[in-house]
Amino acid sequence: MSFFDSFLDEVLQKEEGDDDGCPTSTPGSPTCTLEHLAEWLAGSTHSSSFSGVAAPETAVLGLHWAVQNRIPDRTIAPPRMLSMVEWNAECQAELDVLATGIKQDWCCCFSDISSFFRCELKEVIEQLKKKPSMALEVLSPIITSRQAVNRRAPCVRHGQNCFIETAQKHFCGTSCTAHSRQGKQLGLSDPNVLHLLAWAALRLEVQEQEITLENVEGFPTSVLERLLGSCYIIEDVVMDPRMYGFPVARARKYHRLRHKMAALAEVSPLSHFCKRFHRAVNWSWRELLFQHNFNHGVIQSEFEEELHWGSSRKLSMAHALQDAATEEEWDRRVEPLAQHYGWDRLSAAKDVVVSMGGPERQPFLAALNVTEIEMRRSYAISHPGQAWQLNQNPESGHGMASTDKWLHTFIHNVGLMLALTSVTSLTH
Repeated sequence: MSFFDSFLDEVLQKEEGDDDGCPTSTPGSPTCTLEHLAEWLAGSTHSSSFSGVAAPETAVLGLHWAVQNRIPDRTIAPPRMLSMVEWNAECQAELDVLATGIKQDWCCCFSDISSFFRCELKEVIEQLKKKPSMALEVLSPIITSRQAVNRRAPCVRHGQNCFIETAQKHFCGTSCTAHSRQGKQLGLSDPNVLHLLAWAALRLEVQEQEITLENVEGFPTSVLERLLGSCYIIEDVVMDPRMYGFPVARARKYHRLRHKMAALAEVSPLSHFCKRFHRAVNWSWRELLFQHNFNHGVIQSEFEEELHWGSSRKLSMAHALQDAATEEEWDRRVEPLAQHYGWDRLSAAKDVVVSMGGPERQPFLAALNVTEIEMRRSYAISHPGQAWQLNQNPESGHGMASTDKWLHTFIHNVGLMLALTSVTSLTH
């Protein structure tokens, strides 16, 4: 059963053994039915900011797919995606593929959210980039008076200035590095605060019925209350994939903002609703790796691509050992590496790879560079048999490794992760 099927069963409160798929009629059961969901999906409009590779849009489309499968004799119009905001060019390409694939040519993709700031604020914004700690105090009164942004900005998809339309639902994952324990912990003094403030100003200008914002647990909900509390009822809840049966740790704070005038009030709080979907974690991260197995895997090509990527890096041991039949050849090939790492560290890393069988028997070990091999040795002592994040040093107290049950939270600079198990995986 897919997650979406499980979600539907819970929302509809289908009784066990009830084969007709109808919701129960017991007291307290919801009025929601498949027909209601179908009508909502067909008429719903969505937008997102800091969109990445369209996780929220994909989730909505997945729900549409699940409902459509249960009502095969009826064609349900897909949800309409109105706009996305994403600065990364590779992510923009993914978003364009999505919008084109679902035949929604009207969907806009805006690049820099700060391009919505009004022209008369240009000099102020440039000064605040130099002193971001002052941005909230300087821009707050301008934002709350709705004088900070326009609704037109350059659109990547259409090659012109486009008008950002009001959707019913808006999804957003604002930058978390300023508030993360693994980041610089600058909070609202981080340069990214300008993007957060531009986003908040747009919400007051566009005024969607409902907004969902995701960030780390340390994100200050108070800034939302200060900027958007006049228009929205705000609640937050911390959720983690482990609460829903997935072997990956990633605790995040989710905020739901409901418009005080345009949306009906909720009787049940968000935290109560989320608990309905809690599941035990009945499998581990290791079971994810079976699909990469050379002999039995279903996506062997990804396994091979990971190995090729790691081995092709100029600082990898595999690249250094390639065709190095003699000590003289080795010295000539690795002189640039020796200048980078030093001969002692380089020779020690070479000895580790050679002693374990070389690139032929240990291709993933050979795909590492000198520093990664050193980190791997430390992790093998402190966290044996786990998945290791090799750009973090466990001896300094900053090591990040899995447990027996679940993977650790991936940070922004995830670097390279190695799992030396019965099936070896190298991801970046």
